[in-house]
Amino acid sequence: VAEGVDKTLECEIVLSEELKKKGLQTGTFSVDRHLGSNNNKLTLYLIFEKDFKGTLFAKAFDKKGLEIGRTKIKVDGKVEDAGYYDFEFDERTHIGVRNKIVIE
Repeated sequence: VAEGVDKTLECEIVLSEELKKKGLQTGTFSVDRHLGSNNNKLTLYLIFEKDFKGTLFAKAFDKKGLEIGRTKIKVDGKVEDAGYYDFEFDERTHIGVRNKIVIE
């Protein structure tokens, strides 16, 4: 039962089709505090099936589908690389339960 509850409360990470075609995949993730008291930092494990160099945009949405924050990072990965990347949102952004984060 506890596993089912955890999955219900988790955020959803959505990787754009364009990034998938460019060889990116996602693995595990976590949401933690960066500045202030809100959960506003997404740590995402990225897997590179192809060389990739560019800017990734992350948009956070609440459970009603309203945008609550966005940020971007520069990423440079080679085929078969993988690693953790931090997306730090504004300190007023609170990524809560059942939120969705879209990576473009």
